[in-house]
Amino acid sequence: MSFDLHFYCGDVLLGGWDGLFAWAAERPAFTRRAQPNGGFSLVYENPDTGVYFTLLQAHPPPLNAATRALSPAYLSANLNYARCRFFALEVMDVIVDLVAKLSLVVYDPQSGFVGKPTAASLVESWCRGNQHAVAAIRAREPGFAPWMDTRAAEGFWRYRAAHPSLKARYGGDGLVPQLVAVRRGDRALRIAHLPKPCIYVVPPTDLFFIDRGEGALVVGAEQVRAALGHLFVPLAEVEGAHLVPETKIFDASAMDAWDRFHAEVGVEGPLKALYQGVAADGFVDC
Repeated sequence: MSFDLHFYCGDVLLGGWDGLFAWAAERPAFTRRAQPNGGFSLVYENPDTGVYFTLLQAHPPPLNAATRALSPAYLSANLNYARCRFFALEVMDVIVDLVAKLSLVVYDPQSGFVGKPTAASLVESWCRGNQHAVAAIRAREPGFAPWMDTRAAEGFWRYRAAHPSLKARYGGDGLVPQLVAVRRGDRALRIAHLPKPCIYVVPPTDLFFIDRGEGALVVGAEQVRAALGHLFVPLAEVEGAHLVPETKIFDASAMDAWDRFHAEVGVEGPLKALYQGVAADGFVDC
C-alpha cells in the first residue's frame, strides 16, 4: 500500500526532463536510476533522517472528470504508508517545491484534489491513508511495527535533520550524539549515548546509554534530567534539545556530579539484551 501523486501541466513540463533533472541535481538526496521499462526514477533518500520516496516517469491514471482537460507530465510520486508522519512532513515540502519550480498541477487520487497543493493538505491526505493502512496491517499482523508518540517521533526527525549542522557547530570541542530508535515489545523509543563529563548536546530522547567498561547500559532519560538537568541550557536550533555548555561543565562540582552519576546510577540493563534497533521506516506513530 502506498500514497501516489500524479503531475500535470498546462502545456508541457516546464523545461522538459532537463528542467526536472536540474531541479533534482540541486538536491543531493536525489539519485537518478533507470527503470526496466526504459524510463527513469528519481529516488530521494535522506541519510540523516531516513526518509525516502520516489519520483518516476509514468503514464497517468485513466482520465476522469477532474483530469480530462489536463496535459499529463508523465511523472508521478510514490511514498509508502506504514511510516511515521514525519515522512510526509519532509516529502510534501519537496513535492510543493517541485510543483512551484516546474509549474505543475497535482492530482491526488486518494482525496480527489486537483491543483496547486499546500504541504499541509498533502500531509493530511497521506495521514488519512496511513491510518487506514496501519490498521489493516495490524489486523493481519498485530505486532508488525512498534509505536512511538507522534510528538516524540517528530522530535526524533527534527534532531536527526539538524544533527550535521549541530555537529559542525558544537562537535569541535564537545559531543553531539546521534539519536537512534530502538524497540521493546510494541513500543519504539529514542536513545542516545551519555558520555563522561564534556560539552554536550542533549537530544530530545527517552533513554540514554552509558558505558562502564562492560558495554552499553540503559538509563532512563528522567534519571539523567533529575541528576544533571541543572546543567542543561535549551538549544535554540532544535525544540526539546539542550546544551551543556562550557560555562556549566567546567565547574568542578558539575564534573564531580556527572562522574558520580555515571558510577552510581541504577541501570535498566544491557542495551543489546533489552532492545532491538529499528530504522526510521520501522516504527509508526498512529
